Amino acid sequence: MGLYLRFLPELGMLGLALALFLVSVTIGGESDALDERRRDERRRTAAYVSDRIGLLGSVGVLVLAALAIWQNGTLFFDAYRVGLFSQLVKIVLAAGLVGAMWLARDARNIPVRDRPEFLLFMTLSTLGMMMLVSADELITFYVVLELSAYCLYIMVPMASGHGSHNEASYKYFI
Repeated sequence: MGLYLRFLPELGMLGLALALFLVSVTIGGESDALDERRRDERRRTAAYVSDRIGLLGSVGVLVLAALAIWQNGTLFFDAYRVGLFSQLVKIVLAAGLVGAMWLARDARNIPVRDRPEFLLFMTLSTLGMMMLVSADELITFYVVLELSAYCLYIMVPMASGHGSHNEASYKYFI
């Protein structure tokens, strides 16, 4: 049971990402069979549901990170080390995610159709940062760094109204 407690904040983030993915695929999924009015209604519903799931889930992850603060040890054949410092940074990251989810509710530069995916990539990027803190081997460090960075690459062009984001995303990627 102690092994799962060491990985509790990351498991919570993974569960939140899975829930946001399911909202994005089911409610927010594109369908050619619907007329434009019903499609817009489904997009607004998906945005509303994903906002609520994202906010409540990120608060849940913050609670899980606080519960796991005194856990320490290694996981995954010593490739992942959990200690007090890493757990404190995970609490800070989870609190930052709560704040970002709270602010993203009223973001007008993110189109309604992209909101579930935006929250999903924000969650996955934070998951990568949480895992980055505990990475103990170079390959683990590299994989989770790429996880957090690629999600940010995808999030850049989702914001609208400030110029050419696609070009910035491509340059960031390259």
